[in-house]
Amino acid sequence: MRKARERPSYAEGDVVVVPLGEAGFALGVVARRPRLGHIAIGYFFGPRLGQPPKSIPPLAAESAVMLHRFGDGEILSGGWPNLGQLAGWKREEWPNPVFGRPATASLGARVSYPDDDPGGKAREEYVPLEEIQGLPTAGLANSLWIEEVLALRLQGKPSAPIWVRDERPPKPPPAGDLTITPQNSFALGGLGEAGSDLTKPHPFHFYSYFPERSQADQASERMYELGYSVEVTPGAKGGWLALATALFLPDEEELERREAELGKLASKMGGNYDGWEAEVVRS
Repeated sequence: MRKARERPSYAEGDVVVVPLGEAGFALGVVARRPRLGHIAIGYFFGPRLGQPPKSIPPLAAESAVMLHRFGDGEILSGGWPNLGQLAGWKREEWPNPVFGRPATASLGARVSYPDDDPGGKAREEYVPLEEIQGLPTAGLANSLWIEEVLALRLQGKPSAPIWVRDERPPKPPPAGDLTITPQNSFALGGLGEAGSDLTKPHPFHFYSYFPERSQADQASERMYELGYSVEVTPGAKGGWLALATALFLPDEEELERREAELGKLASKMGGNYDGWEAEVVRS
């Protein structure tokens, strides 16, 4: 007889401790847990803490500094210690949000997930780009991405969301643009020329395209296992885009390693790797 799959060993409303490396610790509240699988929705809070708290402080959804879908592996393994349920937890006060992402130069996508399954099939509605301003960023983050971006935000340092680029031929960036691509800079030195602090980790976005959604989904699972945050969306010219994001110091050898890694993966899954872009990080 087949055994029933075990339910996650945490509950909605539980408060977890998120380690931030040298930046200390922060807290997160699980707003939605998976029915099956390992994708949850969390609200994350400051301020930075010198050590994990011995008791749970009052927390409110509107005070969160970050809201994201994430993999629950660190909760299950104990890497994010579970402090227990928030006092007075009420599910309706911690909504399952509508997320947003740019789709083209003029359109954005409002992305929503089933209220009982944050890993379920997404519903997308395309709207004018300005209508997604202020929405939490669509996509799936691994625990390392959450830790690194949350640490940056709580230290008042730039931390960029995952953005999907327009598929049309590249144009000269407007003044103040915070993205630099291989088309307008053939070397990492271009980041420095654009005013980026090369001593800090940068968000790098890697683009892989697949003919079928099933191929992109399989590739995204493998990318996630390799430590990337991944978002699968329709390609502007057809097919499916698997956008993999990682934070690391600008380094030519590391960039080449990651390109080779993702290029080999895309080819194995029946797709094509199509390059990278990096975001400028100010001092």
